[in-house]
Amino acid sequence: MGALSTVFARGGQVAFGVTYMTGALVKVGQGLVGAMRGQSGTGWPRHLLLWASIASGAVLGAAASAWIGQGALWIIAGALAVLLAISWIVRARPPRAGSVG
Repeated sequence: MGALSTVFARGGQVAFGVTYMTGALVKVGQGLVGAMRGQSGTGWPRHLLLWASIASGAVLGAAASAWIGQGALWIIAGALAVLLAISWIVRARPPRAGSVG
């Protein structure tokens, strides 16, 4: 999967991810290699979480589509609306006294 993204590597880093899936997988591989070489701050767990989120979303979406049919789209739309509302509420809160930001 990552072979396509490694074509665009510059200076040991992927300069252009062809897709999120392959780009995240390449970053995980590079981070693991860096961690095995003793480099710190590779950040590969963050990319692994991104890749796992994309993969699990695809699997869950396919399962929901097979189980519910096109009604699964309404479940996703509802979940996104709830997440959007939560995001707006969190961003609209005034900062606490003494906090930086």
